[in-house]
Amino acid sequence: MQEGIIDTTLKFADNISTIFIMKKQLKAYQYLIIFLSAIFLALLTFVFVDPFWQYKVANDVQRSSQVNEISVALGKYLRQSKQSVPLLNKTPHFIGSGDNQIDLCRRLLPTFLPKLPSDPSLGNPRNNVTYPCPSKYFTGYEVYLGKNNQVVVFAHSEEENKNIISTQ
Repeated sequence: MQEGIIDTTLKFADNISTIFIMKKQLKAYQYLIIFLSAIFLALLTFVFVDPFWQYKVANDVQRSSQVNEISVALGKYLRQSKQSVPLLNKTPHFIGSGDNQIDLCRRLLPTFLPKLPSDPSLGNPRNNVTYPCPSKYFTGYEVYLGKNNQVVVFAHSEEENKNIISTQ
């Protein structure tokens, strides 16, 4: 019985080695077909998935969240402090420390916000303004007073002719 198992095993091993030895080599045109198929599939992926559009959408979602976060914090600040913010009027101004910009860092950090968000197009999220406030910063977001003196914070979307707005 053992001899039968050994013979069967040897025949099986012999058949496997024969299969590997007789393996065919692909011809040049077969490599070309495989290569072109891979390129075609990659193009289909980029056409239908469009990863660049996905990044734009993700950035706009982040902008929307950050604009709302700033708007809520600024609304709380204005209600609690009952003070006005210089340059906060009907004309939009960027939030930053430069000329003709509204400096919200010293008013909102760390009491109303742990960090002042910056637009994703300015770099990575670690680019956010943290306490203690730096002497120079720029968020990329704009703020103004809308109808009925409501605080309006907005960002420019990566889609054409679209703004992301939050009102408090």
